[in-house]
Amino acid sequence: MTGPRLTAVATALGLLALAAPSAAAHPRPASTGNWLNVAIFAGQTALVGRDSATLHCPDDGTRPGHPHAEQACADLTAADGDVARITHQNGVCPMVYSAVTAKAYGVWNGQRVEYAKTFANDCVMRSETGAVFDFTADR
Repeated sequence: MTGPRLTAVATALGLLALAAPSAAAHPRPASTGNWLNVAIFAGQTALVGRDSATLHCPDDGTRPGHPHAEQACADLTAADGDVARITHQNGVCPMVYSAVTAKAYGVWNGQRVEYAKTFANDCVMRSETGAVFDFTADR
């Protein structure tokens, strides 16, 4: 390969390397037990993080981070650590498209957990995931 084709392949490989998760990008918290790193990203890409925290469940109140850790842990416990199984809240959300992507990874009851979904806006995300991705100061 030469010329523009080689440049295109090299560029694509470089972008894949930036987007691929690595062990360094996802360090495991020092604690054991149930934990999830949770983050919200603007839009549909995971290149610019907006909010993030590490949840340790049960929350003992000694670790800073998630503003609603107790409720988020309760939501996750009810769903056996599966964010997609959290019971949807009844909420009315504006019909405004301002996409956010929610991502989580960690360990729940000894099993690896990974979750990623793009939502139309913050309200829809919180409605479908309970307190897990709720970083607002007041609820």
